[in-house]
Amino acid sequence: MFNKNYRKRMIKKLFLLILLSQIMISCSTKKFSDKATKKIYPVERFGQLDRSVLDSVLQNGSNTSIDSNKPLVIIYYPGKDKCNSSGSSTRRSTKVWYNKMEKGINKIEPSNIVYVYKDSTDLFERHDGFKDWKQDPNKVIEKTFFKTHPPCGGYVLISDSGRYISHLAEFDKKFLWQRLEQLIN
Repeated sequence: MFNKNYRKRMIKKLFLLILLSQIMISCSTKKFSDKATKKIYPVERFGQLDRSVLDSVLQNGSNTSIDSNKPLVIIYYPGKDKCNSSGSSTRRSTKVWYNKMEKGINKIEPSNIVYVYKDSTDLFERHDGFKDWKQDPNKVIEKTFFKTHPPCGGYVLISDSGRYISHLAEFDKKFLWQRLEQLIN
């Protein structure tokens, strides 16, 4: 016969494990090594920053025009890894995906959308000609939001007041849209 308290504790533990699996991801410390040490990191980070400083760095370092009254969406490519170098997407499907993502973002709120990469290896084979990818100026985006290599890439959403959500991993555009709505409301 089961103890009621034991059952409640087990249900609570199971619930927490499920919740944890939704918000944490295991990242390899090396890009291509199966033997690399695995660490657990939060998929999302929330914070506040001085938006004017970041806008200035992006404008000067990547020759990009940014309207500080609009949200800033940064799509980040960290370089080739196991996640972003596999899959069945074609150049055409990738172009369609990015265009739909941008249309959805601007439907929610007209925004600055900036594409930033750390390492261009394999980037232009799938994405060339679709978007104007800029190299991370002085690794500011990496140092501020992606201290750990994000598998497949990631994004950062920043409100005009400087509140942000960074996402460290592959993402669905619908999830990005939901997070943008939460950030601006």
